[in-house]
This record gives sequence, structure tokens and C-alpha cells, in this order.
Amino acid sequence: MLFRSLDWYRYAQHDSCLRFNYNNFERDFLIYNRAWSGTREYRLKFCELLVENELVNTCQINFSAFDNQNYYLHHVFKNPRLAISKRLHECIPQYTTRPDAGASADYSSMDYQNCAIDIVLETLFDDNRIHCTEKIFRPIACGKPFIAVATPGVLSYLKSYGFETFNGLLDESYDTIVDPIDRLKYILEEMKRVAKLPKTQKHDLYYQLHIVAQRNKQRFFRDRK
Repeated sequence: MLFRSLDWYRYAQHDSCLRFNYNNFERDFLIYNRAWSGTREYRLKFCELLVENELVNTCQINFSAFDNQNYYLHHVFKNPRLAISKRLHECIPQYTTRPDAGASADYSSMDYQNCAIDIVLETLFDDNRIHCTEKIFRPIACGKPFIAVATPGVLSYLKSYGFETFNGLLDESYDTIVDPIDRLKYILEEMKRVAKLPKTQKHDLYYQLHIVAQRNKQRFFRDRK
């Protein structure tokens, strides 16, 4: 997947719009949430936790009530512990057009200019397999910090490729938590901590995170050679 991603994101290497003003982010978090069916059903619980933790306004996020012609309130959860009770379409802005299922390999430089940290919702979460898709390599290629909402161990897996993560700046203990609900809650607590930082501390954190992210971007494109 790394080598496919090198091709998908090749334009990011020279995209002049991927330069960031660390003092001017409009949102703390960017969340692409185009689908929630199948192995992605955890994303419904994630959205509910965003609402419960009053984090929606800190995020650039949209929600689609339908996925594969299925309505989210009628979804039968494979893992009942991920079931939700909130009417998410009343709490989170909905997509104005139908999400493109093939858009997970796309990025928007404007989104990254507006938002500080990419919250990557991977395809697998409630699983014991480590499976990195193009989603996790998108912020790496674009020089953005990220939190990986994925199966446990994915950050260690990325480190085995030589990439850095953000431990010491962000609490990445979530990567070791096996229980999916506990892992989601831990990630949301860290997001809440970041969102509540005083302005000057937050700007300093963003600056430090992007230094690491830029080193990852350099490593990512160095692997092309």
C-alpha cells in the first residue's frame, strides 16, 4: 500500500498550497467520514462520541445518513457495543452531495490549510489485523499531523517503515488499547485535551506537530527514489 500511495499522492510533493499558517487554523481537526457500513460501522459510534464530548464544532466533518442505500438508524451492528442512540443527522452537518466512495485517496489542500490535525478513520478498527490503507498515508504525504483511528499497533507498524509518530506531543497510548470502545474513548479524550488548550499553547503544539509531519513527508517521497 505504501508504494501505491506514493503514486496516488505524487502531486503532494510539489503542491505549493500545502504550506500552513500554524496560527490560522479554523478547526482543530479534519475528519473525512464518507462511509460507515461494513467494517466501518465504528464510525457511527465515533460520531456519537464527538457529539457527547461537544467536539463537533472543533472539527471539519460531514455525515451521510445513507451508505450503500442503507439508512444509518436502521443499521444492524455486527458489534452491538458500537450501537448508537443519537440522531447524528441532527448534530453533524450532512454532505450536500453524495460522497464519492472512491475519494478516500483524494486530499484537499484547502482542508489541510483550514484544519490542524487529520483524524484518520481507517477501514479496519474493530479488528485484530493491522491493515494500512491509502487513508493513513494521505496526511503523511501532505505533511500533516494525524491521529490514527485504526486497529491497535498501527502506529508501531508505521514506525517500522521509518516514519515518526507524535508521542510526546500527543498521547498515543490509544495504539496499545485492544478494546475498541476504550480505544475510541481514549482518542476522544486526547482530542478534547487538545481542543481545550489555551491559544498560545495550542499554536505551539501545532508548530511542533508539523515539524514532525514535514520530516515524515520528506521520508515518504525519499522512498520514491
